[in-house]
Amino acid sequence: MWAIASLSPSASSRAGSCIRLTERGAPGQVPAFVALLAAFLLVACGGDDGLASDRAVATREPTAEQADDGAGTGATEQDSPTTDEAEPDAEPLNGGLPPDIALGATVADTVDLAGVPPLRAIAAQNADVAQAFAGLRLPDGTTWGDDLLQAVLRVEEIYRVVYASVSDDSMVIVSIDLSRHEDVAGAQRLQEILAQQPLASGEVVVPIGPAEQLPGATAIGYAAPADPQASVVSLLVGLLSTSLVVVDGNVAVQVEVVVGGQPLVSPAAAAAVLARQQLSRLERAREGDVAALLTIGFPVAWITEILAGIPLSFAGFQQIGADGAEEQAVIRYASPSGEVMLAVINAFADAGAVVVTDFAVKQPGGLLGFTGAGVASFEVLDAQPLPDEFLPGTLGSSARWRVRTDEVELWDDVLAFRRGTVWVFLQGISPETGGTPVVDLGLLIDGILLGIFAQS
Repeated sequence: MWAIASLSPSASSRAGSCIRLTERGAPGQVPAFVALLAAFLLVACGGDDGLASDRAVATREPTAEQADDGAGTGATEQDSPTTDEAEPDAEPLNGGLPPDIALGATVADTVDLAGVPPLRAIAAQNADVAQAFAGLRLPDGTTWGDDLLQAVLRVEEIYRVVYASVSDDSMVIVSIDLSRHEDVAGAQRLQEILAQQPLASGEVVVPIGPAEQLPGATAIGYAAPADPQASVVSLLVGLLSTSLVVVDGNVAVQVEVVVGGQPLVSPAAAAAVLARQQLSRLERAREGDVAALLTIGFPVAWITEILAGIPLSFAGFQQIGADGAEEQAVIRYASPSGEVMLAVINAFADAGAVVVTDFAVKQPGGLLGFTGAGVASFEVLDAQPLPDEFLPGTLGSSARWRVRTDEVELWDDVLAFRRGTVWVFLQGISPETGGTPVVDLGLLIDGILLGIFAQS
C-alpha cells in the first residue's frame, strides 16, 4: 500500500495543478490503410502517443505576440526574478529543487496503489527537451517552435520514469515527468500551456470531482468518445487516461495514469495520489533525504535505421510503397500474380506505449482488432495458427485466416511480434493458402532489429 502523505501547509500553498481526463487510443497506434485485392481493409489504431496530440493542424513558428498570449500571465513579475535579483546557483524561490540534487534522485523504483499489484519502474532516465514537449500547441492550434518554447519555459533538465503493473485482465501504466526550470515562472508557464492545449476532434469537457483535485488547485478534464476507425486499442482494452500537472517552485511534475481492461483504480484519483507522493519526495529531498539516482535505460530504434535495412524486393515480391514517420513505417509489397504483403512497424520512444501494445495484442481478439476491427465487410470464416515452428520476436501472435470481404474469399496470414521496443504487424493476402511469405519477412525484419539493438 502506498503511504499517502498529505501536503504540508507550505507545500499546499505553493502547489497548483491541472488534470486532463482523456478516453482515447493508446500511444503509437497504427492508422487505417486500404489494401489491394477486393478492397481489403487493414484497420489498426489512430495515432496518439499519450503526450503528443493526434490533431491534424498546421505547423509554423508562432510570433512573439502569440508566445506572450500562449504563455499566459499566471506568473507575476515577483515570481520571475531578474538576473540582478537571483544568482544562477541560488536556491529556487517557493520551494523547488536546488541545482545540486538530480531529479532522478527524487523518484521511487516501485509505487503502490490500493487494489493494484505493485507498479515497478520499467524506464527511468533523462529525457530530451524537444521530444518531451513535442506537439504542444498554441491556442490557435499551431505548434510551438522548439527555440521559442525553450525561451519561454527555460528548462534545465527533464527526467521521466514509467511504472507498469499488468495482469491477464487489467493494466495500469504510470508516467511521471519532472522538469526543472530556471525559475518559478518557467514551471508555471508550462502548466498554463498544458492547460490551454486545444481540444482534439470529438473531445468534450467533462467535470472532475473535488476528490481528485489537489488542495487549492484548479482542475480541467477532457474526454473523447471511442472511435472504432481511430482508436481500436481503446475499444479492445477500454483505455482511460488521466494527466495531471502540479508545480512546486521551479519544478513541474506531470503525472499520467493509463488503465485498461478491467481497471482496478480510478485514474483521476491515482494521478492525484501519485502527485502528492512526488511532492512529498521533492520536499524530503530539499531537506537532505536524497535517494540513489534511479536509471533504467530505454533503448530506442529509429524508423530511419530500420527502413535502411528493408529490401526493395523479397521472395518474388516488389516493394510498391513505403511511408515513414517519426515512430512508424508502413511498407507494401506485391507479387506479379497479385498477392499483397503489408508491414506496419512501430518504433516506440515511450515505454508505456510498448506495454499498452503488449497488453492489447494479448487480449482475446487482439490480433483481429489490429487487422480487421470495425470493417463491416470483413468476416473470418476459418482461423488457425500459422504452421511455422519458428516465429520472430520475443512476444507476439499469429493466425492464418480464411476471410470473406465484399463477397470475395481470401487467405489472410497475420503476424504480430515485438523485438525490444519495436512492434511489427504483418499481413499477407492471397487467394491461395500460404501464398505470402509473411513469416520469412518477419524473420528478416527481426534480424534487422537484433542488429540495431546489439549496437545500442
